[in-house]
Amino acid sequence: MKPISRIAVLLTLAITPAVAQGQAKINGYGDLNWGATRDAVTRYWRETPAAENTERGMAFMQFKDWQGLQWIVAAHQQQGFSHFRATSVPTLAAADCPRVFGRHVAALTRSYSPVAAQGGVNNPGGGNLCDEVRAGRATARYTWADPVNNAAATLYIDPANGRIVYTAETPFFREWLAQRGQPAAQSAPQPAPAPAAAPVPAAPTGYDSRLWRPSDQPVRQLPFGASRADIQRTFGEPLLARSDDVSPGMIELLYSRDEGGLVFTVHQTKGLIRVVNSTGFMGPDEPCNAFWERMRARVAAMFPGVTPQGGAHNPAGGDLCEQVKAGRAFAETAWPTADGGSVWLRIGPSTGAISVAVSTPDYHRWFDATADGRERADRLRRASGAAARQ
Repeated sequence: MKPISRIAVLLTLAITPAVAQGQAKINGYGDLNWGATRDAVTRYWRETPAAENTERGMAFMQFKDWQGLQWIVAAHQQQGFSHFRATSVPTLAAADCPRVFGRHVAALTRSYSPVAAQGGVNNPGGGNLCDEVRAGRATARYTWADPVNNAAATLYIDPANGRIVYTAETPFFREWLAQRGQPAAQSAPQPAPAPAAAPVPAAPTGYDSRLWRPSDQPVRQLPFGASRADIQRTFGEPLLARSDDVSPGMIELLYSRDEGGLVFTVHQTKGLIRVVNSTGFMGPDEPCNAFWERMRARVAAMFPGVTPQGGAHNPAGGDLCEQVKAGRAFAETAWPTADGGSVWLRIGPSTGAISVAVSTPDYHRWFDATADGRERADRLRRASGAAARQ
């Protein structure tokens, strides 16, 4: 049996947080206040977590789907309840999604008043909001920042899968998340960096949403080495998980249609080793040539000091994606990093899709020895030669 307060306010996705004590408005969820212990969380939910994972003192508890929602609640061993995430289940009908999102915006606006929401909806095409966000043609995100306790809540439609997400966290959780994947701080003071030191070539450290969407807020990041569970906590259930196209011990998690969008390659012991963002088979929403050049400039800006190899060779001119797909052009650019990893921008010769991939040395040691890896290296050599002759 669920708490009466939850049953009364949670209809499909109409979640209403507790009225905060004092002036703070974002104090947790329902009658469960920030700082509650892990045991207090399970007592409030009145069930044992269906799954639980602890990382750096933070217990992530997944509770059974309830009222059309998937629940993840986080409690730190010292700081207590610090975060929750409620995601609409994949079976929510697309036709119902905009209506449910609008109801939720209204409920949270009332509950968090007088804290004003930042953000909004931008849907220039006017189609189904959830479908438009998933297609990259619209955005829907509201954030409430409590000035009293610095907690924050966000309601948005996830562009990776079109599902509604409502999440809230304390400032401690944000600090913990920023440190995820980094070594624990040492008590001994660290030497300050030398002034005016020569820039060190940057290397990718994992997934960073700004590489594909520079204006993405909040920035979503996952370090190399992240587990499949880490990925699914951030992005939800993948549309497809496959292992037939990769080495034994690896799996690919796909978060969009037509193998476009977002693909994570995860090794069973090394964790996340590669991430690919792609336009999919339909190609970019803007002219291919302009999108290609914009992505080249973006990668170069994010990884300064790394010398690119290859380029685009399109002797007949015209739309670069179509020419590559027709076999009359090729476009391969790699930024190999000092640690043996890479950033790789390419147009797929069989699809005409533009993609950018960040990979670890472990991924390259496997892929470079495959037939596909050798073919890709040959295309890069040809692209480098053509670029040198231009």
